[in-house]
Amino acid sequence: LWVLWIVFSFTYKLIFPPPPPPADVAFGKLRQPVTFNSSFSASLYTLDTPGNAVVSPPRVLIVYEIPKIEGEFASLDNAKKIARSAGLDSDPQQLSDNEWRWTSKKNPNKSLKFNIVTNNFVYTYDWNADTKILEGVFKTNDEAVIAKAKNQLGSYKSLKSDLKNGTTRISYWKVVGNDRNKVGSFSEANAVMVEFFRKDIDEKNQLIELKPDRAQVNVWLSPGSGENQLLELNYTYFSYSKDKAATYPPKSGAQALEDLKSGKAYIAKGATEAFEAITITKTYFAYVNPNTDQRTLQQVYVFEGNGVVKGEKKDFVAYVPAISSEYQR
Repeated sequence: LWVLWIVFSFTYKLIFPPPPPPADVAFGKLRQPVTFNSSFSASLYTLDTPGNAVVSPPRVLIVYEIPKIEGEFASLDNAKKIARSAGLDSDPQQLSDNEWRWTSKKNPNKSLKFNIVTNNFVYTYDWNADTKILEGVFKTNDEAVIAKAKNQLGSYKSLKSDLKNGTTRISYWKVVGNDRNKVGSFSEANAVMVEFFRKDIDEKNQLIELKPDRAQVNVWLSPGSGENQLLELNYTYFSYSKDKAATYPPKSGAQALEDLKSGKAYIAKGATEAFEAITITKTYFAYVNPNTDQRTLQQVYVFEGNGVVKGEKKDFVAYVPAISSEYQR
């Protein structure tokens, strides 16, 4: 009888599995993962997806904690070490409560603005004051340029593993004064930008940029060599912890579409266009790489498609928070 009971219990659970645990909402109410910027009328939107429906959400959504940088890593001394390792050796100048600036005693055209709370920074070289840095021609290839850009990130102690193991994108630019114009090849360019896109969360969950056209970590290089090759380095990065996660109930696809139509969305591509109509052709879930300290890494509904402006089709991308609105603040 005991053996029969075990077999029966096992078979019953296979046919009628117990319900999964409810969302734990362990982080309480969350900050919105995006800032709403949509001003498009609801009447502009048409859904042209398989089944004319928005992607169905999972039962719960996983949210990861963005840990606060604390201790010695959130200090002026830490920033000084990073600045020195990159060759910026001036006395620091305080720009605000959290932001400081360094230059090079040898070359004052170099400038580093560093946030000691987030460890995000921007390095710039004043090529208007030293136009020679833009002279010359590139005698290299994409692989070599990517390697140099990774070395530059390394010199600022900022080549994180998901940047190192993510994807890169190269573009070629002609820089004249403050104007930057995209060109087609090394032979036309006097600057190259290498963008670093973070590795996806896992095989099923993408980690996308807030602005699809520009990675938040990017390195600009000149045709020169040595210490004056770096033109600009933009670094905005917030780490997340897979060890500290919570689950939250999602909003429905229908509700996400209504949010999009009512302006509760971030328009990632096409925000400034005067669209006469917008057609949504694809919807899916993705985590958004934050550009501010959101404290959590969350998923959004991604709405992709195109809009029409004077008969011309242009890309359209929008993000709508995926977590139920009652748990957002």
